[in-house]
Amino acid sequence: MSGRAAHRLPGALLAAFALAALAELVSVAVDARTGQLLAKPLLMPLLAAYVAARGGPRLLVAALLLGWGGDVFLLSSADGAFLAGMGCFAAGHLCYLVLFGRRRTRAGPGPVRRISAGPGRPARHLAALSDSSKYIQYEHDPPPCDAPHRTPRADPRRSAGQGLALGYGLALVVALALLWSGLPAELRVPVAVYSLLLAAMACRASALGPLAGAGGALFLLSDTLIATGVAEAPQPPAADLWIMLTYLAAQALLTAGILRSRPRTHD
Repeated sequence: MSGRAAHRLPGALLAAFALAALAELVSVAVDARTGQLLAKPLLMPLLAAYVAARGGPRLLVAALLLGWGGDVFLLSSADGAFLAGMGCFAAGHLCYLVLFGRRRTRAGPGPVRRISAGPGRPARHLAALSDSSKYIQYEHDPPPCDAPHRTPRADPRRSAGQGLALGYGLALVVALALLWSGLPAELRVPVAVYSLLLAAMACRASALGPLAGAGGALFLLSDTLIATGVAEAPQPPAADLWIMLTYLAAQALLTAGILRSRPRTHD
């Protein structure tokens, strides 16, 4: 493949994903079963191919392909298809969780640099070697004895993360309490385990920034709408369309947020 073709490939794959997504949404809106059978299996493979063409992390490709498995199983009405689809999505959430632990936002500060002053590197010039002298730690340079004692300030990002975890946990408990009696007995424990994993993924996604955070929240919303249908609870009008719209937006936003982040370790 020529360099120009390789440069254009990600854009072409993303455009193909957008067209397949539009075809799927229209098919759901007009209840065209054949259109759904043709469009839905194309969605996640196209998005995964886009990630691969961008040189994205392999765990993201795996999560998207597991989502494809879930999509295909949920197209079937065979016995056990729902549980198999839920298992595929659960494995995908595990991939996301591992991936979130290996990456950080681009806006985050870099690591502390330990720099030694020497004959060829006067201490007064060391600050120029870092993006910010705030993150330089000079070796063999003890803190001044008259430095004032300062009480460490609470990290607002950590406080926000704790509040978000509490919010997701509360939402999980309330949703399960409301839907529990309506769920088939054989699905109650699997749905509870899956919901815990989904909530953890959605919460951890926010650590990568607003794009991934919004993707995690929309994934939770989409699957909650599915659960209300399984439990025969009240649903909004055009629930199937909202389920697919929020799901597609979730996967696209998670992908965008992860691709914008920086790896902590090899993915």
